[in-house]
Amino acid sequence: MTKQTAKKSNLYEERRRDILSQKVAAYTGTKNLYESMIPAVKSLIMHSDVDKIYLLIEDDEFPYEMPEEIVECINVKDQRFFRPDGPNMTSGFTYMAMMRATYCKLFPDLDRILSLDVDTIVVDDISDLWDLKLGTPPRGYYFAAAREPGRSKEGKVYTNIGVALYNLDFLRLSKGQEVIDLLNERKLPFVEQDAFNMRCQGRILLMDSAYNSTIFTDKTNDPKIIHFAGQKHWQDEPLYKQYMDIPWDEALKKRRQPKEEPKSDMGYYLGEKWKAKSKRKSRGENKSDNEKSLNKAL
Repeated sequence: MTKQTAKKSNLYEERRRDILSQKVAAYTGTKNLYESMIPAVKSLIMHSDVDKIYLLIEDDEFPYEMPEEIVECINVKDQRFFRPDGPNMTSGFTYMAMMRATYCKLFPDLDRILSLDVDTIVVDDISDLWDLKLGTPPRGYYFAAAREPGRSKEGKVYTNIGVALYNLDFLRLSKGQEVIDLLNERKLPFVEQDAFNMRCQGRILLMDSAYNSTIFTDKTNDPKIIHFAGQKHWQDEPLYKQYMDIPWDEALKKRRQPKEEPKSDMGYYLGEKWKAKSKRKSRGENKSDNEKSLNKAL
């Protein structure tokens, strides 16, 4: 190995360690849910030390202001994982919900990612949620989520993945593709939630329902994340409006400080990087010169 090659290898390993130490979260949403992402993201920033948040959207530009140092938008409108005439493409949950099944492919450098529905509000510190012991291949858990007692049966657990911590390294081995294949083959009532529960059965870590407090999950007296699943007009809830009205500068001041700022973009789509621009306050550049240089070097 030459000195130059060794230098690049060391740089890659450094970058890899930085990426693996980051706390990353993701939301998905069609146009009608863009505005709903604002209070959801604000609440997460205010009650965690999250490093990076990805918004999977269907436009090149996000029409609302987001803090670009933390939030990155990825346009997945032209995704090819799910057939346009697929059995679940006409579901009321939209194809964006199914995009969660592709995280292990969209983010090849990540080992885990926290997925949240846009109808969630974080109300207490959840920084420890990323530290759940999911294990490593070939043993461990494919994801962690809260149990739904009403849909769980003897010997089989059913979970609500409106809040889920995915073990991406483990899903890449086979189950990630199996979930995608199932969604292309069969119509499922709860789409990707059913698919994950079916294909990953026996390797699901039960998350405390405090991290996903819904009318479907086990009751909790000390919720950390309020999830309005199954509730109509949830955008009219006082808690939702409360976080919507919080100015961004105030939300960012309450953010728990991460170890260090993220150093790279990790949104990949079909082998190429796709990045959507969010509306900026002061500057409109997509990526720093340092990031461009690092990616070019690798």
